[in-house]
Amino acid sequence: MLQGWVTLLTLGFLLLLVFSNLAIFLFAYYEYRTSSSKDPWLRSTQVLPGRTGNARSSVILLHGFGGSPYDLRSLAELLAARGFRAVVPAVPGQTSTSFAYARGRITPAAYADWLLNLIREEAALGGGPPMLVGFSMGGALAAIAAAEYPVGKLVLISPYFQLAIGSKWVSAAPKWLRWIIPVVPKLAKGQISDPGGYREYETGSYLVSFKAFLQLTELAEIAQRKAQALALPILVVAPRGDTVASFKVTESLFQGRDQVQMIVCDRGNHIVAFDFERERVIGEIVAFLAAETPPQGAD
Repeated sequence: MLQGWVTLLTLGFLLLLVFSNLAIFLFAYYEYRTSSSKDPWLRSTQVLPGRTGNARSSVILLHGFGGSPYDLRSLAELLAARGFRAVVPAVPGQTSTSFAYARGRITPAAYADWLLNLIREEAALGGGPPMLVGFSMGGALAAIAAAEYPVGKLVLISPYFQLAIGSKWVSAAPKWLRWIIPVVPKLAKGQISDPGGYREYETGSYLVSFKAFLQLTELAEIAQRKAQALALPILVVAPRGDTVASFKVTESLFQGRDQVQMIVCDRGNHIVAFDFERERVIGEIVAFLAAETPPQGAD
């Protein structure tokens, strides 16, 4: 009798797994096929030329894992209004224009090459090194690039150097889960405490690939090592209550360092550009990028 129940439960679990994977696959196909009809900020690179008479340098703004240029739209528009050329690329393999089951094929080295080429292009256009703004995964990418190539200034917003939940089980789970259920739907479209900001926000994709998440983990480990050697003006924005990126790791990497300013948000969650302190944070970022950099060695 017991063996019969075990067999029945096992069969039921397998059927549930098959139907769950099928449902997720069909949703992934629908998301991918309909991506071309979305707002361009949710699917493609956006370039905003400076809208004042005083042309400033380029600023490259990098969105997060499974996000889109929309993550940084309000900041990009304000920078353009202040005369900056704001370039907000769609990070490859992150928006709904990439099929969820095909994600995770871009290596950290390939991501670094992609960004370095973009930096070189903007440097050639502007006659000088661009500035970098990176949010979450974009922060990890920006830290790696700033260690490899000259950039003017660096802004890291909720940078992803390690998962906020640092247990070994959570970190290891995707390695075996990806063989059982390779893609899962997001539980929420974004980690935002402000109800109004949450309603306003739209995510680049509603699906998470475990293979892509494992590559994000590898990218974050590289970024941690590179961040320790950064020597340029840096502004770090870190929410204390971040449930995605570890605040403690970010604080340990940057607190008290020369040329580093830290803004700690005591209200809100990971996506600070849509959360309670968004106006203060965006204002501080624009002021930091617009300020003249003092000569090396100046008080």
